[in-house]
Amino acid sequence: MKVLTALAVAAAVPISFAQGAAAQTSPAPAGTGQDGIVVKGKKPAKDKRVCKRSTPTGSVIPVTVCRTAGDWDAETEKGLVLREQLAKDRRARQFTAESQGNRP
Repeated sequence: MKVLTALAVAAAVPISFAQGAAAQTSPAPAGTGQDGIVVKGKKPAKDKRVCKRSTPTGSVIPVTVCRTAGDWDAETEKGLVLREQLAKDRRARQFTAESQGNRP
């Protein structure tokens, strides 16, 4: 019986110390991170998440794709560069085809 009482006391002591230590630390204000850091202001427009729905070629089921505004802008710029390159290649190919007829 004395052994059981000693085990109960030994188990209760660490719990009481842990509760006392927790009571001594002050909790962080609401809405803060773990370190008490408060972030104020807005996210930059490029970091804002934008979702768009589109239907892929060969499918009837629309798909929602979410990316940052910066990613959408980069993809649009990439498409414009590709379009200009294709137009340039088309003009070069047309010029070459026309000049082939002028050869003897």
